[in-house]
Amino acid sequence: MTSLKRKGVFELVEPPGGCNVISSKWKFKAKRDAS
Repeated sequence: MTSLKRKGVFELVEPPGGCNVISSKWKFKAKRDAS
């Protein structure tokens, strides 16, 4: 996450008034035997 922020991949912004914001999660998976 730190490198994504440092490279400017995204930026956090305040939601517009009257919006219904849903939650989300990041999930990372390391592939071992990728063919």
